Amino acid sequence: MIYKLLGQFKYDVKCVQMNDVRKTFKNVKEEFDKKVGQQADLEADIQNLNDQIDALKPKAEVQAIKNINKRLQGVVPWQLTYTENEETGYYQVSQTVGKKSTLRGVKELSTGEKNVIALLYFLEKLGETTIQTSTSPKLIIFDDPMNSNDSDMQYLIITEMQKLYQGKQRERFDHQKDFIVIMTHNIHFYLNVPPYGAFEDKNGKTKYDKSEFYHLRQGAFVQITDAKRDMQTNYDALWIELGDLAKHGYTNSMLNSMRRIIETYIEFTGIKQDEFYRNNEQYLKLFNVNSHSAIDEFSAQSFTESADELVSIFHRIFADNHAEAHFTAHWKNDNAVKH
Repeated sequence: MIYKLLGQFKYDVKCVQMNDVRKTFKNVKEEFDKKVGQQADLEADIQNLNDQIDALKPKAEVQAIKNINKRLQGVVPWQLTYTENEETGYYQVSQTVGKKSTLRGVKELSTGEKNVIALLYFLEKLGETTIQTSTSPKLIIFDDPMNSNDSDMQYLIITEMQKLYQGKQRERFDHQKDFIVIMTHNIHFYLNVPPYGAFEDKNGKTKYDKSEFYHLRQGAFVQITDAKRDMQTNYDALWIELGDLAKHGYTNSMLNSMRRIIETYIEFTGIKQDEFYRNNEQYLKLFNVNSHSAIDEFSAQSFTESADELVSIFHRIFADNHAEAHFTAHWKNDNAVKH
């Protein structure tokens, strides 16, 4: 009976199959153990590389500071220094007056100076991300990089942004796969930083074909598809910006736009500031002080005028300078509050 059952089961065949499977299992296990050993070797190599990277970080920081100082040379009277301690490192500001050098903390810098350092440092660090995301595209977002900077800093930032999107440093930005999104309310920056200028290439393509531009108007994104729909001049754009701010009652920002409009107007016309503000001296302080309140530590407004009242003040100042026609030509009632 046992013999018959073995025959029905095909015992001899099953034994051959079992031996083959055992050999296959042994081979696979040997290969698996080999891969496990290779994994352990790779993990050891990765740890060794991470240790080397950690050891190089202070050198990379020092090089980044050197590059930042090089870009700030001639723009600021100080330079950054990096000092390493047992645990990490820290930054100081070094300034030489005569033959005497003094050190102070970076917290003593102005908001604009801190902003430009942060931007330059960010640009330096973009190169490191390429190692981690070599096969993946980057999405680089700049949220109003011109905030709280004087004219020298603004031109520096514009130059650095242009270098970035031109793709000359592909470890930072590869225009074939990476993306840049820039948001700003600074009209001067908007008019100067876009790539490709206002020219057509040999294929008849303009900057509007190669990049996308949008205005945020009344809470909606409006795409700019050609030069006719774009802002034509910095000065005209300031008036448009003022109208939008007035519509939404952003009085602090309105003061900033008003100050910039007046500065441009008196520079172009040659009128002295004291003469322009004659009999309206109180508003000179209003524009100059409160237009910077967004970067102060105090959030409370130091004035009580509404958007309508600010527009009326602005209108009266131009009228007092026999420039009411100029105001009327630039102030569009259909795009802003009534004055």
